[in-house]
Amino acid sequence: MSQKASNPAAPRNENEKRGPAPLQIKKMDILKNGTACYMVLDFKGEGVFGKVAKCLNLCTRETVAVKIHKKSDDRVNQREVTMLEAIRDLEPDKKNIVRFIDHFRFNDFSCLAFEMLDMSLWDIMKERKVNPLTLSEIRPVTQQLFVAFDALKSKGIMHTDLKPDNVMLVAHNEKPFKIKLIDFGLARPVSEVKLGSVLQPCPYRSPEVYLGLPLSEAVDMWAVGCLMAHMYFGLSLFPGNCPYNWMKAMVHLLGQPEDQQLNAGQNTWKFFNSQKGKGWRLHTPGEYLQINRVKPIISPRYFDTVSSVNYYGH
Repeated sequence: MSQKASNPAAPRNENEKRGPAPLQIKKMDILKNGTACYMVLDFKGEGVFGKVAKCLNLCTRETVAVKIHKKSDDRVNQREVTMLEAIRDLEPDKKNIVRFIDHFRFNDFSCLAFEMLDMSLWDIMKERKVNPLTLSEIRPVTQQLFVAFDALKSKGIMHTDLKPDNVMLVAHNEKPFKIKLIDFGLARPVSEVKLGSVLQPCPYRSPEVYLGLPLSEAVDMWAVGCLMAHMYFGLSLFPGNCPYNWMKAMVHLLGQPEDQQLNAGQNTWKFFNSQKGKGWRLHTPGEYLQINRVKPIISPRYFDTVSSVNYYGH
């Protein structure tokens, strides 16, 4: 179909760059690369990045998951491939990391093929109407995540995107709560992470990121702790709607970071007021607005009713 001249999205001249073609891949389509053909059987999900298709490898007859990126951003896509190649020699089943099979281009879209897994941790929590998991379920998930992140640390790689959606159950009926870590689109070598980088989903973001402190694999460990709390309580420990609200909740539940940490943070001034000779104090909402020119969103939360996380230990 030809482009109508009146379409405001049409290029003004032939030299104007066009955006990527719409992601129009249907069931039974064949995704081809140099060595394999993947038949699309179904779609397992869609996100900002694109779609995940359940496919049959017509050469090996193996069912696989193919992640199809919406945008042909070679730099971003290649970074993910580089990270997946860097961890390819880790034993996927022992280290609880998704098995990476193949990468190729189809109709100018970047495609990544992985082993087919069952459903995400978020899926099972939704099935239970976001009710908490039991301790006997939380423990094996946590232990397997520790193994996965220890393996990534051995490669000097940070995942930076841990959340329930990126923890997959392998085959829940046959192997209850056997999990694998997925989605390395935001992973990066520790050596390349710059001070002040904004990483991680907001509810799982570490204090180092908010305060502008040096970053390391420790941010992934913070995220594991947040995920443990999410599994235990059935809701996020920290809010994701506002940085100030996050900091306020963190100070309320865990206490204020030590002065030496606040002194070193390049973004501490956004959240705390330096009192001459008396250390630091969390800004009031009004002070935060005045300094950051952003009105904080202070919403009541379940954890406001407790004095600290230690409350649950009694």
